[in-house]
Amino acid sequence: MKKASIIFSLFFLITSVALAGKKKSGKQCCKPKVEKQVNSDSIAQILALKMGDYQTAIVFSYKALAQDPNNLTELINLAKLYYKSGQFELAINSCNQIIQNDTMSIVGMELAALSFKNLKNFSAASQLYLEMHKRFSNPKYLYDLASIQFENKKYDDCLNTISAIVNAEESINKSIGMTRQNAMGQFINEEINLVAASLNMAGFVTLQQENLKNAEAYFQKALQVQPSFVLAENNLKEVQKKQALSTEKK
Repeated sequence: MKKASIIFSLFFLITSVALAGKKKSGKQCCKPKVEKQVNSDSIAQILALKMGDYQTAIVFSYKALAQDPNNLTELINLAKLYYKSGQFELAINSCNQIIQNDTMSIVGMELAALSFKNLKNFSAASQLYLEMHKRFSNPKYLYDLASIQFENKKYDDCLNTISAIVNAEESINKSIGMTRQNAMGQFINEEINLVAASLNMAGFVTLQQENLKNAEAYFQKALQVQPSFVLAENNLKEVQKKQALSTEKK
């Protein structure tokens, strides 16, 4: 947290300098110089980002916020910079500031939830996803919640959440991005129907519970919703192979 204290000190220093400048001169002739400085700072920040120098980019964000502390766009930019640089606690602090300025900020809540996940605070992340689902009536956030429950082996909770997704009318019109690896080892990004993706996850859950029959049924249902769902098709084949081996042993 030493870096954070240094940055905050810099923020207050910049704010003090800005206020002192205003007291010395209230003339309109100073405005073009401020605009020129802002433009040069923006260019410098872009260059810092291209070089992967997040700390410098963060300093320029604080300089912009010194001019306008409630600038929502710049607050979001700062939160993203903290997230990209792996400073998740500071990202959450910035997200809190964003949400205080805009209680319906989707970006602020999503970044906070992702930051909590990276900090392994799954309880806080789960609560945020539930809150987002309530606020925005979007079952995609329930999918995020189900993923956390699956990762933490809360299989019964995961299946209950998946049931809520499948039974929500709006789910059938939603899709999520998924990545799979093809036979050549290449990663392919695909848009998968939310219901199909959820049923595929349910198949994984029941597979972990060693219930091959239910797993097969879930993968088949996923393919009924989206026949082109290659991952579900491959999972179905794997389950059927396990069933065949189990039958042979008997």
